[in-house]
Amino acid sequence: MKYWQLLLIFAAGGLGAVCRYAVSGWVQRFSETFPIGTLAVNVAGCFLFGTVVVLAGERGLLPPQARLPALTGFLGAFTTFSTYGYETQQLLSDAEWGRAALYLVANNGGGVFAVLLGMACGRLI
Repeated sequence: MKYWQLLLIFAAGGLGAVCRYAVSGWVQRFSETFPIGTLAVNVAGCFLFGTVVVLAGERGLLPPQARLPALTGFLGAFTTFSTYGYETQQLLSDAEWGRAALYLVANNGGGVFAVLLGMACGRLI
């Protein structure tokens, strides 16, 4: 791997982290009792990942040099799976069984669905 690739991943990751913070915080205003901000970022990140994979791989609209910064850098920092794991643990620790189950199903099911939807959208472009 070349140094310029690492620099691009670094820059894209910084941008992805800032976007994660902004989007998650904005969405979280709508709920005080459910970690909807993390859920929204995870599902949106899955959708974007699916879209970029198709646009890059199947459509050739994204050059190979841009795939790594986009997928590993930006989307790797934008999605918050470790936060999702921690928040699920917190719900379980608080004996919020129903909310924990909903959160698990919504993140995992929503994430897989969003990747498929993103891939379909990428194929329409």
